[in-house]
Amino acid sequence: MSSTRRLLAGAAILIALWLGLRGLLLLEGGSPGEALDVRLNGHAVSALLLRAKAERTPRPLVIALHGGLAAKETLLALCWEALRRGADCATLDALGHGQSGRLPHEHALSAMRSALHIEQALGVASTQTYFIGHSMGAHLGCGTVFPCERCVAIGQPVSCDERRIVYGTVHAQLGLSHRFYLPISHVLEPWTPSVIESALDRLLPQSKRENAAPRIRRDVLLAWGSLGVMALAAVLLARIMRAQAGIPAALRGALAALVILSALAIASYRALWWLVPTQRADALIALALIAAAWLAAHAGKWLGLRHPGWGVLFAALLSEYAAVLCYQHVPIAALRGLLRLPLGLLLPVILVVALWERLSRTHRSSAEAAVFAAVLLGGCLALLVPGF
Repeated sequence: MSSTRRLLAGAAILIALWLGLRGLLLLEGGSPGEALDVRLNGHAVSALLLRAKAERTPRPLVIALHGGLAAKETLLALCWEALRRGADCATLDALGHGQSGRLPHEHALSAMRSALHIEQALGVASTQTYFIGHSMGAHLGCGTVFPCERCVAIGQPVSCDERRIVYGTVHAQLGLSHRFYLPISHVLEPWTPSVIESALDRLLPQSKRENAAPRIRRDVLLAWGSLGVMALAAVLLARIMRAQAGIPAALRGALAALVILSALAIASYRALWWLVPTQRADALIALALIAAAWLAAHAGKWLGLRHPGWGVLFAALLSEYAAVLCYQHVPIAALRGLLRLPLGLLLPVILVVALWERLSRTHRSSAEAAVFAAVLLGGCLALLVPGF
């Protein structure tokens, strides 16, 4: 069997395994939800609604809002558990994030808050509406848009009783100091079973269930496991693409990276994240980074820097520089602090991209490696930058 056939066979097996894992997730109650696109107070808002079918009695509605630079899918595990506890759940994209509309340059925070009232579009009474927000989402909604007695904040101090605030402790369980709370526990809070269980226990005490964490843990493991399996399949398919000697090096790199992005988008669809950039500036960010990395790789050749590792390094440095430019030019001062985060968030992504580049490499071309890394890093940065 040829190398290409072996790679295709391996990818096919992994894709079949991914289908099996996603099937198990559905059987466990991991509903993909119903896509809703509504206008709230003049703003286009994208949401996923999870509700019981053929239910005649009114049910509570939990509105869930993600943290900064994230998307509605990050809180689906919370919605899956809320649905099991007898509540419907709508997880929203904040303005400027995911598939919702752009942020206005003026009065941005008030616009984001006014775009949270999806219960009005669904015809649910305010007394039956509850809210959970993670990080930025908690800052926007808890105690402001929604009263404290019907709110829970995850990972964010708000002007409510401390019992209404839940924090992750993964860093402590790993024996790390509180300095590691933000890069570890805070980032993982949307997928931490104890955080999800505690947040819903406090929000809907009448539906409190003992030992819900193992069930939530299965949801999270199946979702992330399916993503990991598809990522491995994507690397095999990218290696096949990069082995096509008849295609120019830079184009090979771009196509291989697009294979990986497409596979990750499929794997995370309505389970973990929204990985398809849709804001107006997304294409500009990605294309500018790709072009700059390609030029840097060709300039490096004149200096004898022809190893693929140099191409990845050029793309990594340029992606960090692009993150700085995005921070400096964000037109909304109130959200400027959020755009400091990509500088740190890109670091683990750079390591993963470098690993993918090495595993899928078939030719020693710095330009190919630079474009490959730039497509992936540019797509990541575009997702992290809110749309204005």
